[in-house]
Formats: sequence, structure tokens, C-alpha cells
Amino acid sequence: MRPRTWLLLSLCLVFPCACREERAPATPASKPAEASHVHTQRTDLGEVTIGAHVLHVFQVVKLVPGQEGDFDLDFAPGKPLPTTVRAWIGIESGVGSRKVRFEKETEARMHGHPEVPNPVPAGSKLWLDVEGVGKAAVTISF
Repeated sequence: MRPRTWLLLSLCLVFPCACREERAPATPASKPAEASHVHTQRTDLGEVTIGAHVLHVFQVVKLVPGQEGDFDLDFAPGKPLPTTVRAWIGIESGVGSRKVRFEKETEARMHGHPEVPNPVPAGSKLWLDVEGVGKAAVTISF
């Protein structure tokens, strides 16, 4: 494998770990600590329905070409999350984009970091693909 491929694979393994929720151990005299990874600026991009899944999409950071985006997908509480959600930023065909898999963050949230292409194709959107069900597009803000 080429060195660049190893680097990309290593980064793919490291970044999902950085967004996992961690809690400090509770002491008998205190309440459990809040999550150490808190998204303070979430831009509501709206709600989409893909098959039986209704999800609310939030953009967590300002998008910069050539860098990773940061998105949350909130699902209805008590409903099962889809097994696999992949996403990319760009055009519907995905040409010039790299698909990423969203990871379960809580019982009702999935989180992912799709890369913003550089240059950004005209009319780019965030595309969400629920495996075996279908896909939908969400307009993003730069």
C-alpha cells in the first residue's frame, strides 16, 4: 500500500474516536459528569425522511473546502437507528467526493465527518444514504 493510503486509513480510524461521548466516573456525592464532547453551535438544516427513518440534520461547523465537515443526525427517541448511514458532500453521483460512514453517538443520534471537496462543485449538497433504503439531499451552508 502507498504511504498516502496508510495515512488516510489511519485518519479514518482516529477521527470517529474523537467524537465519541465520554463520561467521567460518578462519585457517590455528585451527579454524573456531562459529556465531554458537546456541540455548542448546531445549524438546523431541516428534517428528511429516508424510508421509515425520519432524521433531523444539524451542521456543527462552518464548511471549508478541503477540510472535514461535522454533522449530527438526530432520530426520534425510542426508534431504532439505521444500521448504516453513509454521506458525502457534492453532487448526487458522488463524483469528486468521498463517502463516509456515520457512527452511533447516542441512542437517538449519529455523527459523521464528510470531507468538503476542493473545489466545491456547483450545487453541492450533503447527501445521506441509508443502506438498503434510499438517499436524500440536504442543502448545506458555507
